[in-house]
Amino acid sequence: MATSTDPGLFNFQKVMDDFYKMDPGKEDSEARSYKLSTAANMVSKGFDAQMSESMAQTQAALSKDMMTQQADLAMRNEGQARKEEFQYGMDSMGAQVDFQNKYQDAQQSRDLGMLAATGEQDRKNMQKSGEENRLGQITGGEQERQNETTRGEQERLNESTRGDEARKTMEKGDELTARKKGRENARSRSLARAF
Repeated sequence: MATSTDPGLFNFQKVMDDFYKMDPGKEDSEARSYKLSTAANMVSKGFDAQMSESMAQTQAALSKDMMTQQADLAMRNEGQARKEEFQYGMDSMGAQVDFQNKYQDAQQSRDLGMLAATGEQDRKNMQKSGEENRLGQITGGEQERQNETTRGEQERLNESTRGDEARKTMEKGDELTARKKGRENARSRSLARAF
């Protein structure tokens, strides 16, 4: 707002004062037309501004009512959607529990059948294992007997060979001892002759 010390932008207040004080004469039709057209323009703009303000208030009221209605509808729709979603979830969980129960019942039947079949197979396996162990013991005993016989024969041959080796070693020892005595005797005789 312009004051006496602040004339405003471009000294607008003075321009306005001069324009309003201007009183064109009857012969100056251009100045009168210009002033009347400016007044008509101001009236038109004032009317437009009032209409715009009225329309803005009307639009704001309508918008507010529409937003309230929209919020109400959205809230109801979301509430209904959540309710339906909850019900779908509960139905789904109920179906899952039913399926799991049916599966567990069927699994129990399968497990019982497997246990029965496994028990029967274990019994047959134990019977077969017992027969195999018995035959293995018989075969093992026979093999052990043959091994003992072979070991005894081998031990007898080894003892015979050791005896022959001991005899030959003793004979060689006797021969070496006799040679040694012969050398000692020859040395003794040769020493005795030297005296």
